Amino acid sequence: MDRTLRDVVVRPVRSREELERALMLVHDSYVRCGYMQPHPSGLRISPFFALKTTRTFVALLADEVVATVSLFGDSAMLLPADAIFAPELAALRARGGRTAEVGMLADRRKAMGRSMVAVLQMMKQVFWTALADRIDDLVITVNPKHAAFYRRLLCFELVAPARGYPAVGNAPAELLKVNFPSLQPQRAEDPKIRAMFLTPLRPEEQLAPYRMTPEDLAYFFVYRTGLLWHLNRRQVEAIEQHHPGLKIAGLLHAAEPPRPRAVWPAPALQAAER
Repeated sequence: MDRTLRDVVVRPVRSREELERALMLVHDSYVRCGYMQPHPSGLRISPFFALKTTRTFVALLADEVVATVSLFGDSAMLLPADAIFAPELAALRARGGRTAEVGMLADRRKAMGRSMVAVLQMMKQVFWTALADRIDDLVITVNPKHAAFYRRLLCFELVAPARGYPAVGNAPAELLKVNFPSLQPQRAEDPKIRAMFLTPLRPEEQLAPYRMTPEDLAYFFVYRTGLLWHLNRRQVEAIEQHHPGLKIAGLLHAAEPPRPRAVWPAPALQAAER
């Protein structure tokens, strides 16, 4: 498709179908990068998507999802990065501020240069949403080979050096963060990117976030992936806290168990996404 990137629209997902397309894109991107084996569902999903503190953004070109990223708010389920960076995140929480994580970044195109505008526009959405939510520390796990991009252009700083990340095929991941109260935008090396991020979101970019209904939970976590059968107690309790009146046991009782081949791979249950 030979359309200009000026036609790309970036906004929060607004339906189950749109979220599904975003998760399919992440799945295909992760398989291509060697972060996971293909899953029968064709989706890359984690228990965090059942929480109302999770928001997913998409870049659309002619109504096709060409890029996506998600913002995970802290909760009783903790954050995805707690899987390998628990001590560092506990230290951030101990300061009394609010912490969130950005992850599940994926793009349809293989050439980074062609997708840079969409990626930056999505990261701008994440920054402004985090600011509106009064987040103090925004963290991200990145492969060391991509860390310079986040540090030079988006003002992230290193929190912890690389470790093997089981949820992405044991690929190395560094923990970076932006502390919004002390953020100095002038540190960003590219003045055009700096100006873009300092420009507030337009009204059409500030849609009300999509929230999963119990029917959506059953669709994604029972019928599409079977993931609901493999949650631990903390994850079940966190999901039920976010959906008053919902009982996970009731959803499972009303559904047939998944076929063995449809069970989500164990590493994806380690509360870790990138």
